[in-house]
Amino acid sequence: GVHLVRRYNQEVAAGHSPKRALERSYLYTGRALGSAAITSAAAFLILSFSDFRGFSELGKIAGVGILSIYLVYMLMFPAMASVLREKPRFPVIREAFGYYPYGRKLRWVIPPFALLCLWGAWNSEFEYDFKRMHNLSKETQARNQYVNDLFGRSFTPAAILAKDRRQALALERWLRDPLRAEQVQNAVSINRVMPGDMEERFEEIERLSGRMDRLSDEELAGKTGMAASDIRELVKAKPYGRRDLPPQLRDAFGKSGNIVLAYPAKDLDRAEALREFSNLLAEAREKFPGVKIGSDVRIFAEILDHITHDGLIILLVFLAGAFVVMGLDFRNVLDALDLEFQLIAGIFVLVALMGLV
Repeated sequence: GVHLVRRYNQEVAAGHSPKRALERSYLYTGRALGSAAITSAAAFLILSFSDFRGFSELGKIAGVGILSIYLVYMLMFPAMASVLREKPRFPVIREAFGYYPYGRKLRWVIPPFALLCLWGAWNSEFEYDFKRMHNLSKETQARNQYVNDLFGRSFTPAAILAKDRRQALALERWLRDPLRAEQVQNAVSINRVMPGDMEERFEEIERLSGRMDRLSDEELAGKTGMAASDIRELVKAKPYGRRDLPPQLRDAFGKSGNIVLAYPAKDLDRAEALREFSNLLAEAREKFPGVKIGSDVRIFAEILDHITHDGLIILLVFLAGAFVVMGLDFRNVLDALDLEFQLIAGIFVLVALMGLV
């Protein structure tokens, strides 16, 4: 809409009648805007082919949205032309700047700007630090650090469900291997907090209880060095099971009790540590067939893979698609190459400026 009105003002200033200025603006600028709308919409619609739902839905919404806005402006502009001024505003500013406000005297700015862009592009990188994505106040950060200093930072574990108790024990031993100490801080299963042979122990204690009934308190004390009442009280104790565990522990190991909790050794806010722990979980799934893994680590790692992999493909397809659209519009390869070079230069400057700041 801004382009259409500006072109209309320029045509009126050049001496055309309002009707003729409207016609020229609609035909010439409208066609140019059509190329721009198709190119921009195509760039977003390409995203809709991504496996990552965040990319896909954004692409559909933005791509269709741009085309919708273009169609509305093209259909409404002639109908709303009656409210346009017959003389453009701000004639002094327009005459002072003209159509291209940069004179040749400013060419000296190009070399230092180019050097700054090269330095910025060299120092630019994709931000993988999830911790910096949280806009926490300094007070909150100070309190978090204070708690971490007192208790150590607690990491959310990955929950790995084994098929049976034997596989859970083998998985726990594998995770606790010193070779994986850089990735795994600790691995815990229910067998660490509750022995699996409680029933066998209880049967043995019942056999001992039958023998102890035939012994006097003096004989028990003499043979064991303990008070007979204490020994008889211990023997009467029932074996404890999962029902005797705190609810948090009882629920953490699942209904089957075959869940192994793997705690990461590194801060997973950084991409390198995130990928290492994710690869470790993938290795565990291959080594122990049938296990199921529940962890947001795999989700974040997959998102990073989509961004890295799909992002590059999307950029290349967008550049190729823009070249095709501009080539068909101008029907001249050199004109399309000229515009393509400017597009690539604009993207380069964008990345360079991000590296600078």
